[in-house]
Amino acid sequence: MLNFLDLQEVINLLKMKYLAIIIVMISCGRKEGERKEGNLSEESRDLSVITEDTLEAKNTEESITQNTAQIVEDFSENEGIDFSLVSWAQVATLQEGKITLLNDQEAEFEPGDFRKIQIGDYELVNFGAWVKVYERFSDYSPNGYYLELDLGGQNTVIGFIGYPYASDPAYLTLISLGESPELIFNKQVNFKRVEGKQVIVVDGRGEEHKLYFEGDTLKYE
Repeated sequence: MLNFLDLQEVINLLKMKYLAIIIVMISCGRKEGERKEGNLSEESRDLSVITEDTLEAKNTEESITQNTAQIVEDFSENEGIDFSLVSWAQVATLQEGKITLLNDQEAEFEPGDFRKIQIGDYELVNFGAWVKVYERFSDYSPNGYYLELDLGGQNTVIGFIGYPYASDPAYLTLISLGESPELIFNKQVNFKRVEGKQVIVVDGRGEEHKLYFEGDTLKYE
């Protein structure tokens, strides 16, 4: 039979055993929590990187879209016109027949010199009309009908000046002559001058802007 001292010793041993078990359980719990926090931290960092990359790509795409919308506007005078009913008369053939300018036969006595541009299969119509290049800009024109511009891009750019109505600036229409002609700028701004590989234009508020290529992108600032 156990005496009182032996019993007390057994109780103390049991307490120490249970205390050790509790310490081990607490330690394991802390390590598991640290692992979970570490995993969550890594996931958060990964999510942060993905989110930043996604936002950057989205902002770049929106910037390109906004820039395109800002510099290529529709001709307001074309609204409600049925092009299939128009009879066209040739005004000029340029670059050995590569470029043809035409006018609406019924617009003979209306302002403007031509309303349609044909470059191969490419066609662009402006019922507000374009005009011949003004004499003061003749240094930039090889033929008196369009401006020939070097904006630092891979392709030659030709520019057509629209007919100005009232106090509004005329349209400045720029077409890139690559493998396929492309309308790269169409906006109501007045052509002013060329500085190096930049075109300086003036908007309706009298503020100057510059047009130039940055890589393959036409910038309007």
